This record gives sequence, C-alpha cells and structure tokens, in this order.
Amino acid sequence: MMRGLLEKELRQHGFTLAFLGLLLLGGLTLITGHGPLRRASGGGFAAVHLLNYTFIPLACLVLGQVLIATEFRQKTQLFLEGLPLPRWRMLAVKFALGLVAVMVAMGLALGLAWWRARHSEAMTPRFALLLGLKSLGWVWFFYTLCFAHAFLGRYRVIFGVALVLGLLYATQAGVELSAFGPFALMDGRFAYERLVLPERALAITAALGFVLAALGFALGLVRDASVATLLSEKMSAREKVVMTLIAVVGLMVGGYLIEQHQAVAPAQMPGAVEAQRGVVRVLAAAAVDAPSRAETAALEKTARRTAEALGAVAEYLG
Repeated sequence: MMRGLLEKELRQHGFTLAFLGLLLLGGLTLITGHGPLRRASGGGFAAVHLLNYTFIPLACLVLGQVLIATEFRQKTQLFLEGLPLPRWRMLAVKFALGLVAVMVAMGLALGLAWWRARHSEAMTPRFALLLGLKSLGWVWFFYTLCFAHAFLGRYRVIFGVALVLGLLYATQAGVELSAFGPFALMDGRFAYERLVLPERALAITAALGFVLAALGFALGLVRDASVATLLSEKMSAREKVVMTLIAVVGLMVGGYLIEQHQAVAPAQMPGAVEAQRGVVRVLAAAAVDAPSRAETAALEKTARRTAEALGAVAEYLG
C-alpha cells in the first residue's frame, strides 16, 4: 500500500519534482559558469551557498504547497482517506517524498560543484562531511518549516508575511540571526570552513526541525484531519477584512519600531584584535574560530596599519 501511495504521488507531482531539479542544476551551472562571479566568490562551493539561500526555501515552499496545501484545498485527500490504511501513512509518504527530493537535488548540486572545482578545491573527507551536514541541516529546517506551514491553509500567506517581517525587524534591531541555529550553518564560512564542526548549530537545527515536523503531523492528524480541512477552506469576506487590518497595523507598528530604534548594536566578532588611533577604532577577525599565533600576529599588524591610515585620513579631513 505504501508503494501504491508513492507511485500515486510520483504520477501526480513528477513534473514538478523534475522541474525543480532542472531549475537547481541550471542555476548552479549559470552561477559557476559566470567568470566574474566565480572569481569574486573565492571558492568552488560559494555557488552552493548562494543556491541554499535562494533555491532551497523556494523549492521547499513549492513542494509544501503542491503536496499538502493543494491536496487539502481540492479535497483530493478524501479519496486516500477512504482506503484501508492509517492517515499517518499518507502524510508520511508526502513528507518523505518531498524531503528526499530536496536532499537529492542538494546532493547533486554539491557533486556538480565539486566536479567543476575539482582542480582548484582540495576535497578532504572532513570538508565533505561539513558541507554535507550543513546542507542537510539547512534542507531539514526549511522543509519541515514549509511542511508545517502548508497545513495552515488560508492563513498561510498572513503567517508567511508575519514571519518575514519578524525576521527583518529582528535584523534591524541588531539580533545576530547568523549566529543562531540553521542560519549559523549558512554563514559566510560555509564554502571555506574545513575543520570546525558546528555541533551546537546542528543540534538546534535538528531540534527545530523535529518540532516543526511534529506540528505539521499534529495539524494533519488531529480530529481525523478536520483541523487541516477546516483551515484549507477559503476565507470569508469578514476574515479577509480582519486579516487585512491586522497586516496594515502590523506594518505600521513594525515601521514605527524600526524608525525608533536608533542605537544599532555593533557587529560582534569573537576573537577580534583591536587597534585605535584618535577617533578611529579598527577590529580585525580571522575567518577561522581558532587562529594560529602567526595569523593573530598578522591580524594585529593589519589592524594597526589600517587604524593608522584611517586615523591619518580623519585628521586630514578634520
């Protein structure tokens, strides 16, 4: 029966899965084939880093809407619920199919990036493990987020807008999102870090993914899926008015808070060395978590020279 469910999903959504795979490989080919962009990135896997920020959220969102939201909105899941099998199996097949599809696409992207950069990138088992774990964690988080989001039905749009605006406001308020969980996996060192395993970020990402997956399954299974079916109904005119008012008020409040937030916290650079001349203060940090003595000495020298140069410019300009 599970095989039959999988074949049904592949027949129904095979074109969408194939299109997303071709879109990923085409985007990767364009990025890695663009000479100036490839030279500016400084690494063969910088294209994968860019695709993780652009393609993966889009692919997960599309798969969530196609596999879950469309099924409940058009009520085609009622045919599956009439079969003699538990409802959780239907949801498990959809969850596993979408997750595996995105992971396979990401694996192909990593393989293609390595093949194109094999003459310039020294691939080691630890570097391959780091790239794989970070990409896997990123895919896991976004897919479970979109899986749970797809069960919100008619409230998907308003929830998505609120989430994006909340992240933007947190960034404006000085919150270091790049140091938290899944975002720490995709920091600026994704394509270059070869030694340090981000254990804490991976653990937080895994925990968030399990919570989001449990939330999605709970919405799809509670009360014989009546909650998910109810949420999939179209909004009434009254609900549209209320949601529009909430969105407008949220935008106004968010804009006001951002405008009032004058003091922006300085960037935090752990392990940075400091040099100051007059009004100029320079911080320099290494691209690795544990720089050697020679690297620290070079940082201090660079910071001191930069502070002297900028200080001289400041004194000249008054």
